[in-house]
Amino acid sequence: MATPASRPADGLARRFSRRLRHVFRRLAVRLALVMMVAGLGACSALKSTYEQGDHLAYWWLDRYVDISSDQAPQVRSAIATFFRWHRREQLPAIAALLEQAKGHIQQPMAAQTVRHYQQEAQRLGHLAFRQALPDTAALLVTLTPAQIRHMQERMASDNAKYRRTFLAADEAERIDARMKKVMRYAELMYGDFTAEQERQIRIAVAAVVRTTAERLALRERRQQAWLALAREVVTERPERSEVVRRLERFDATWREQANQSDSDAGIQLAVQIANLTTPAQRQHAVKRLQGWLDDTQALMRRS
Repeated sequence: MATPASRPADGLARRFSRRLRHVFRRLAVRLALVMMVAGLGACSALKSTYEQGDHLAYWWLDRYVDISSDQAPQVRSAIATFFRWHRREQLPAIAALLEQAKGHIQQPMAAQTVRHYQQEAQRLGHLAFRQALPDTAALLVTLTPAQIRHMQERMASDNAKYRRTFLAADEAERIDARMKKVMRYAELMYGDFTAEQERQIRIAVAAVVRTTAERLALRERRQQAWLALAREVVTERPERSEVVRRLERFDATWREQANQSDSDAGIQLAVQIANLTTPAQRQHAVKRLQGWLDDTQALMRRS
């Protein structure tokens, strides 16, 4: 079962293995979601990924912000607080979704079923973002102009890599790149596919590839808006409560701008992959989900 929108081809595995998602969220959302990634990542990368989630979250932020020695204690404390909340509040919801998915994945798949998991993943992501808002604001008010330039350069580098990988001049190359990504997650969930199954999936992938440029353009607009917000905060140095309000407005604005055609294309691809699978492949998916569920429940007991 596949994920929506910006990660159309990932399959149910994507939502529950990394958040899985994602990699083109703005820093504000990322502060929450990168931690959530590690949390949901427990499902695919085993419990060790989740248990290292605080280090992974710090690494991601440092990569984008170049955290100073003065900022580091505050950031590490915020991340630790977030993970305590996530274990208590979100792991049970993730476990419930995985249990539910075990039943759905054995049946013929419908678009409304995939959309249900998409919406639940978005709901959990938004709750995680809301939880991280005060600490995100606390970090923002300490940023320097040099750190904002560092963010801008990192974003530009990542966007250039995305273009090279997914926006080659030749359409066949673009499809190849997306197909490779799609099959990585499809095989994670369902196991091996036949040549005929892959042929049919490739046809479906073409529809997703057509929206690649739109997705990148949306990401770049969101990044520019984020950088503008960060510069305002650095220049004006408003109270933290005001920074929180600005982050809330930023989130509300960009959440409403999801590419619906891309979401629909991704959902249809997920449905087509699921409905191409054999009983043996679906049984493989059930076992995979059960393994992720076992890991999630073990983490819940540890918390």
